[in-house]
Amino acid sequence: MKNLFALFIVVFAWGFGAVETFVITWNPEVCQDSCIAGLDVQFQRLVAVENVQMDGRAGRATLKWKKGKPFDFLAVNRAVQMIGVAINSTRIEVSGTVREERSSVFLTSSPDGTRFELLNAVRPSLNEFRIEYSPYNRDLPMQLLKRLKETADKKKVITVSGPLLLPERGSPYRLIVERINW
Repeated sequence: MKNLFALFIVVFAWGFGAVETFVITWNPEVCQDSCIAGLDVQFQRLVAVENVQMDGRAGRATLKWKKGKPFDFLAVNRAVQMIGVAINSTRIEVSGTVREERSSVFLTSSPDGTRFELLNAVRPSLNEFRIEYSPYNRDLPMQLLKRLKETADKKKVITVSGPLLLPERGSPYRLIVERINW
């Protein structure tokens, strides 16, 4: 019976993924004590947010996402705009399964089904102009693509973290891969 229970836990954990944390930063000089308190209230009102950790002096908030709730950047952005602050940067940590579609690789968190297109960071080259906000110059390296395809074939859950590229455009969100936990 114990072995059956352990097997159930392993199988359940193997097939489960979700948006785990979402970190935003803003200019701390324009957001003082009352502004920070207002941001905290706005974040607590978000249905999908389980926990909020604020560091007002650094201009940073870490939002722990509720399991099973789809990621919604626009809701977070509206909460920040209600206070009158602009988001400087975003970072997300999400786990899910990998799927290849045409020439793109997607990470889908489950059970909420939020999709993230996985992209590479722009690598500047000497004497070469690169458009920073274009998804078309962010191809994943071949070795990483091969490993992601193997992971997709096994339907294994991985965790990817990094910044979002133009999150205001909505789903599928574009996640710049900085770290992968296999």
